[in-house]
Amino acid sequence: MSEPAHPDQPSPTATVEPPDAAAPSAQSASPRGVPMPDEGPRHRMLETDRCAGWLGAEVLLAEPGRARLTMTLRPEMTNGFAIAHGGMIFALADTCFAMACNDPDRDDGTVTVASGADITFLRATRPGDELVAEAVEVARTGRSGVVDVTVTCDDEPVAVFRGRSRTVPAASAAPADPADPAGGDRTAQTPGEK
Repeated sequence: MSEPAHPDQPSPTATVEPPDAAAPSAQSASPRGVPMPDEGPRHRMLETDRCAGWLGAEVLLAEPGRARLTMTLRPEMTNGFAIAHGGMIFALADTCFAMACNDPDRDDGTVTVASGADITFLRATRPGDELVAEAVEVARTGRSGVVDVTVTCDDEPVAVFRGRSRTVPAASAAPADPADPAGGDRTAQTPGEK
């Protein structure tokens, strides 16, 4: 169990806001997610991805089966040892994984989500470091796939992530309807699928 915050000091999470939240930019307005550039790589999924927006992620590459993202580590992304919290690196890698699993432009009524993932941390990083995550789909069979993500800093490996994916109907991944206490049928399969 963690220690409560010191009563004389404000909680560091109480003042955390997304980077450059009020700054004007040459990018398309995004209601909640990552600002998308008017020119260059885009990914429809990130336009409403609040976590990626909070991370300050920037899209460098968005293609079917491949993606590249960058983020700069901020002080509120560190752990008690003043190094990057592993969850921040995992979140960057997981977002890059999701981009590689889902076509950046096409909406075919399905989404591809994680069915599992693991990560190996190779070295520490600190505030101010720029991390780059690069994802490559290595296998896809039916509705299942595998994507490898390498996270680097100054071209040196920081972490290696392997994600396992599953493609499901888009409605299965949607938030539960508060008017439907049973949560709807999240196990529905399209005809002929196992």
